[in-house]
Amino acid sequence: SETILAKAAGDPASATSGNPIIFPTISFDTHGAYNSTTGRYACPISGFYRVSGAIDSANAGVRLSIFKNAVSDTIAGATDTNGEGIFSGVISCLAGDLLDIRPNNTIDATAGSNINFERIK
Repeated sequence: SETILAKAAGDPASATSGNPIIFPTISFDTHGAYNSTTGRYACPISGFYRVSGAIDSANAGVRLSIFKNAVSDTIAGATDTNGEGIFSGVISCLAGDLLDIRPNNTIDATAGSNINFERIK
């Protein structure tokens, strides 16, 4: 099975409810599928993808959901009372589907935050 991985990090701009959290710095991307301008990952081939990462922010109790093609699909995590959180979820995708992570309230993450995309099957 072909390895498909991407990681983006950096200091995201503040994201409002229902809009993608955009991680500006691509650490690695085996298929050039992450767009650091939109925050969206275009699945290179069909399969099951794990979307995971960590958020460090000043915003407590913000739910983080994985969106597929701009529709909420999977609640993946939330920030705690310190504004820190990890998120992870698995989603079934077709080639070309667009994935991103979105908050249910305004979130202003710091440079320690990151997102990962991994095809697991």
